[in-house]
Amino acid sequence: MGRPNVMANFVDGASAFDVELVDNWAILSTPGPFDRLDPEAWNRRVAAVNAILAKVDQWARWRDDRVTNSTDSGSQTATEVAPEGRRLRGGSGVQGCLLGLLGIIVVGAIIFLPFLLPAILESL
Repeated sequence: MGRPNVMANFVDGASAFDVELVDNWAILSTPGPFDRLDPEAWNRRVAAVNAILAKVDQWARWRDDRVTNSTDSGSQTATEVAPEGRRLRGGSGVQGCLLGLLGIIVVGAIIFLPFLLPAILESL
């Protein structure tokens, strides 16, 4: 989520909109239709965009304080994010699939073993 002053700008300037931040996009939406001929509707949208633009310059200068930089100058590029702040990886991979398969086998054994055990013991 954004910093508190950024969120305060959204509340003040874009409170009539649903604001979704996705990568480099800010998506503003409203539940109702947009009257393109209403000047006040345009003014509300311009105010919402201005509330976002007021912080864009600050975001461009933002740096993650958790990044430890080993360069001589001590500067950090704008794209560096500490491991704690990175996005989660998608998917569960091979380990997740194997763990899920093992879980299904264990649950299946717990459910069906009481029914199968007498038949197995009789055949011996």
